[in-house]
Amino acid sequence: MKKINLIFFSITGIALLLASLAYYFFWYNTPENTIERYLTLIKNKQGEPAYEYVYKNADSYYPEREDFLRSVADSRIVDFKIDEATAINDTETEVKVLISYTSLKNSVQKIIREKEQTFMVKKVSGEWLVSLRGPDGES
Repeated sequence: MKKINLIFFSITGIALLLASLAYYFFWYNTPENTIERYLTLIKNKQGEPAYEYVYKNADSYYPEREDFLRSVADSRIVDFKIDEATAINDTETEVKVLISYTSLKNSVQKIIREKEQTFMVKKVSGEWLVSLRGPDGES
């Protein structure tokens, strides 16, 4: 009886592990979900965890932590909708997002505007990261 229980729990444990890995790699760890988590953090003005999603490489643009945190604190994003993702290759994907943000019409009245923005997401060591564009528009 103990041997049957041991086999049953071993098989169940392996099945749960495989299901967890499949969930992570096929549903959770995607370019679209990465952008969704990143923009949700920015919308909620949570700069520290959002900065962890930024691709930081000496060959690419990325802001200093303090500058990034300031820009997140000043963020006017109120909502967003992911339109489409286009794979460039195995490690790069472009994700188009429709972003709603507030804009001051005058000192009292705020209006909501929308714009489409394309994000580049890069896969590094199995994780998708957001490659930011610098002031000159280059990554």
